[in-house]
Amino acid sequence: FFIIASLSTGCGGILLLLSAKKTDRIQRMAASSGEAKAYELLDKHGGIDRLEGIVIGSFDDTKKMAEVDALIHGKGCIVSLEIKSWSGKIHVDSEADTWDIDAKNSTVIRRNPLKQAERHASIINGFYPGTRIVPVVLILGWNEFDGTIPENLITYKTAWKINSILNKIEEGDDIEKNNAVWDKIVTDEYDERSESRKANYLKMIRKKYHGPRPWIHAIIASACFI
Repeated sequence: FFIIASLSTGCGGILLLLSAKKTDRIQRMAASSGEAKAYELLDKHGGIDRLEGIVIGSFDDTKKMAEVDALIHGKGCIVSLEIKSWSGKIHVDSEADTWDIDAKNSTVIRRNPLKQAERHASIINGFYPGTRIVPVVLILGWNEFDGTIPENLITYKTAWKINSILNKIEEGDDIEKNNAVWDKIVTDEYDERSESRKANYLKMIRKKYHGPRPWIHAIIASACFI
């Protein structure tokens, strides 16, 4: 009985492992596709001078790091862009911690991307003071919005706003300082420590939001039977 049970549990663990890997692969492909479309829009609307998919901030403290989909060099500012590929009816609330998305026959709850972008901008500004860091969210996909859409939330139809944000000069902006800050960010991104920083941050994120994988529990259970 115990042999059969352990074999059954072990097979279940393997199936869960394959299923988990397939789910991860699909999610990565969807995210990659959304980001690729976003980068095409940036190319079209003036966001050419940029860094993509970086982890910025502290080199050793994950609490002071931010994963930024795109960091874009503007004339008087630097834009920190958060990219989402969401389909459905999106209920926008700038102050809420989460947003509801009505997709097909279910409602999905997502973290407020505006607050994500603002946190990223705050971290960047803390490590690279001297210029404006503008948080912007770009949402792609087959969607509609319920609620007031803030100025820094951009969609496929309003992607032209990116160029306006990048070229806007506000009172107090210093173009030379902005360029100097951008040069420092780029230099730090090519620092040999940046790869380990990114690896440590992603490891922390997986542990925080995903926890142990289901197939790990199955394999442990199988081992206990044996």
